[in-house]
Amino acid sequence: MKYDCENGAFVISTYSWSSVFLFLVSALIYAPVTSLANVFRIPYQNELTEINPLNLRSASGSYIHHALFRNWLWINESNELIPDLAEKCEWRGRLKLRCQLKVGLKWSDGSTMETKDFLDSYEFLLNPKSDFTRKESLFSVRGARKFAQGDIKKFSDVGIKQHAPRSIEFELESIDPEFEFKLALPMTAPVKQKNFNVNLPIISSGPYRIKQYDSKSLEIKMESNPNYHIHATRPDLSFVYISDDSIQVPLFTKNQIDLVRRVPTAQIQQWRKDKSFLGIEVLRFDYFGFNFSKIDKATRLAMSEVIDYNELQSLLNSTGRPGCFDFSSLALHKPLCIEIKKAKQILPTAPKIPIDLSYSHLGGEDHQRTGEWLKSEWKKYLDIEITPRQIENKAFVSSLKTELPAVFRKGVPLETPLCYSAVKIFEPENPENIFKLSDTFLKDKIAKLKNESRTSKQKVLCNSILEYIKSNAFIIPTGKYELSVLLRDPYRKLKFNKLNMADFSQY
Repeated sequence: MKYDCENGAFVISTYSWSSVFLFLVSALIYAPVTSLANVFRIPYQNELTEINPLNLRSASGSYIHHALFRNWLWINESNELIPDLAEKCEWRGRLKLRCQLKVGLKWSDGSTMETKDFLDSYEFLLNPKSDFTRKESLFSVRGARKFAQGDIKKFSDVGIKQHAPRSIEFELESIDPEFEFKLALPMTAPVKQKNFNVNLPIISSGPYRIKQYDSKSLEIKMESNPNYHIHATRPDLSFVYISDDSIQVPLFTKNQIDLVRRVPTAQIQQWRKDKSFLGIEVLRFDYFGFNFSKIDKATRLAMSEVIDYNELQSLLNSTGRPGCFDFSSLALHKPLCIEIKKAKQILPTAPKIPIDLSYSHLGGEDHQRTGEWLKSEWKKYLDIEITPRQIENKAFVSSLKTELPAVFRKGVPLETPLCYSAVKIFEPENPENIFKLSDTFLKDKIAKLKNESRTSKQKVLCNSILEYIKSNAFIIPTGKYELSVLLRDPYRKLKFNKLNMADFSQY
């Protein structure tokens, strides 16, 4: 067996994956119903690309890493930044942030945690020879981008300095409204080691440490970290590898797991009154996008306005109405929604041949049902033929970078409650700007939003930007997202923030 870094899985050479999968599913579903005292069993599917938190693309749903690694700060359920490993973090002006480490912190192996560990981690993350996806999280720090590109040779020339024995100061090149939030994510967390092979002892900073890893079943067993600064009685954790999330509900019913990470839309009504059901509002900027070279503005507007969003909301059992930009109260005074105009139209510039509506297979039957429903709506009112296409995720992501589909569904997890975190996908240089859009109005307004410190002014700018996006039908927002999970007693003490990060520290 070997670990495939590219696909994020362990490769078993002596059996086909299909045989192994069928065996594991059968063993799990038909196994006798047992109860493991004080062991919290959590399924995982695609998150173990690497146990190294610096390799994560997103913090959303990465529960393994939330249990093992913590940072200066944490984001609570109210979208507030609170100290974690930090005693405090304070701004000195708008370009300098000073963070002070708590007294007496230790790693899971009992060694002392020092500011040097943080400095070494940042140098490791920004190393020109490393390929960490999210090293750009620190690029607003003075000299960080140039060091990562090899233009600056010494890390000591980067604007991250030890200010005092327990204090580090970050000096930014430009205003970054997201920077403090980035210090609450696992992708910039301090690490003690360079080799993160799961078969080796993993030194962690969070409320848990790895107790045992089973290379056959891929189960990860964890125990409470006695050296974590918040002392509490915590259950052992068992992260169970399940490659198909469609079997999570059957496994939960059979008492084989204690958490269902996402209840399928069709089953939400059935489970909503169950005491194990939990609806978690998650900040996302998911949308249906267009290839502007294939679908013009008039057609995009018509396609966005003929959708009966109330009917779609019912179909999806959604708490928020699709077709609305619906952010936190920090970003908008109230949701901004596309007006419904259900009427048959003749569109001279509409595509005359069937066009694809592409989406990742990770969305499962929910995305498939939505695709079929939109196909019917657009055919009925606009005589536009749509072919829904469910694509393997890696191929789908690749298609967004090469040949943008005519219509596609894109998921964008947010990492702060700020409006800027959503609309920055329209910045010309942003990697998420898959439209290759360079719009003067958006560029100017987003730059002003980024530099604005007053919340009231931020909301005005946010509303202006979203109105412009809506009037040009650049995208169709899918609306407020509620993650429906099943969580068994006594583990309902586990708290989730609105970035879908699990706080394992409080028990």
